[in-house]
Amino acid sequence: MIPFKKILCPSDFSDPSYNALVMADKLAKSLDAELFVLHIVPTIPLLYYPSPMGPDEYVDFNVVTYQDALLKEAHRKMDSVVEEKISPEVKVHKVVLQGAAAEEIVKYAEAAGVDLIVISTHGNTGLNLLVFGSVADKVVRSAECPVLTMRRQDARS
Repeated sequence: MIPFKKILCPSDFSDPSYNALVMADKLAKSLDAELFVLHIVPTIPLLYYPSPMGPDEYVDFNVVTYQDALLKEAHRKMDSVVEEKISPEVKVHKVVLQGAAAEEIVKYAEAAGVDLIVISTHGNTGLNLLVFGSVADKVVRSAECPVLTMRRQDARS
């Protein structure tokens, strides 16, 4: 018997990550494993922006309020995704964290004693992928447990 009792599935709320979540749900159900669904909200850096109005004017943008709104929205989406995509008989843990995605995924997997990570190789892409590299690639290279990668369905030949 495969000893996977704790399965982690990170989601960026993209369609490819939902495909990985469906697979993780099937595995958790068939192995009677717990499923940890994880979403990482990126931390908004605190930067000083001089006002175009002059040195005595301030740019009024409350980063803390914005970050709180992002976290609240992530929790709302997480509840919806779990309700839609996860079988009722699977014990699921909904986790929303803040930070750099790959690093937080690996750190959480180790802290929670996860036996397997199921992750999509395609999620939010574009400029972020070019600048920061693939989250899945970093997780595969850094995780101490096995990682099952799911390619985008239309990428299969």
